[in-house]
Amino acid sequence: MRVPNYLKGQAAEFWRSHYARLVKQGILDPDQDTETFVIVCKLWYVIQNTDPMDEQGKAGVRFMSALKLYQAYAKQFGMTPKDRKASKVDSAKSIEEALGRVE
Repeated sequence: MRVPNYLKGQAAEFWRSHYARLVKQGILDPDQDTETFVIVCKLWYVIQNTDPMDEQGKAGVRFMSALKLYQAYAKQFGMTPKDRKASKVDSAKSIEEALGRVE
């Protein structure tokens, strides 16, 4: 599936970096999980574009809220080291397959 046209910048890059791999690993079902994965991409965008040290105070709250939500959603997609290990996703094999080194 192509990047939804409403995802821009770092959100679209996050999609391109992870979507196909998660589908291939059977973690993300394109028919049922796409909308949820879009939320993960948007949260990543917020995290990357919010300065938690902004002296106005609100940016830090926004950053921490987005980070907390991102971590919760990322767990659902096995995107943390602990969750990859728990789901027994063999990321090394997947990387080799993506590079075409596994026959």
